[in-house]
Amino acid sequence: MIVALTGASGTGKDTIFELLKKDNPNLKFVESITTREKRSSDRPGAYRYVDIKEFEKLKREDKFVWHVGEHNNSYGTLKESLQEAIESKEIFFMILVPKSVKLLFNISKGKIIPFYIISPGKKELIGRLKNRGDKDIEKRIADCLLWDKEAYLAATFGEIPYNFIANDFHPPEKLAIPNIKKILELKYKISI
Repeated sequence: MIVALTGASGTGKDTIFELLKKDNPNLKFVESITTREKRSSDRPGAYRYVDIKEFEKLKREDKFVWHVGEHNNSYGTLKESLQEAIESKEIFFMILVPKSVKLLFNISKGKIIPFYIISPGKKELIGRLKNRGDKDIEKRIADCLLWDKEAYLAATFGEIPYNFIANDFHPPEKLAIPNIKKILELKYKISI
């Protein structure tokens, strides 16, 4: 089973995962491949960092389940990593750009629990993006608003059964984390 955390840039997906892992150190993560620079906030094992040449080689060899380009970087998940997570009895987490969730939902034959972390508002997002050193913040903000709208529409029309989580001005451990745990327990009978 895969729990997918998705949402726009700066919504706190990585922070939420780290806090969940702090409560349960055995949580696993499906590794993704990226061409972007490593951030100080990146968790160990979340990404394998490659240059564009290596990324293109993996694409040519048809190793990816999917690959996407966002904000001048490339991201992808290897078929073998995803298959291992789908077949496992353990819970694996993934942090995804929104456009990958529908594909994952279809490939996994519904063995995915999708959470969408709602953007906290423009002012808060700008602060978060600046704090982590992001560039081209206005473009990212525009993407955030578009992704939020697409997620609501996908849930409304039954394409993706998102569980929407607020992670705005409260520390995540006060609101987002308890809500995720409660949804997993009550709706999916999973305790983490």
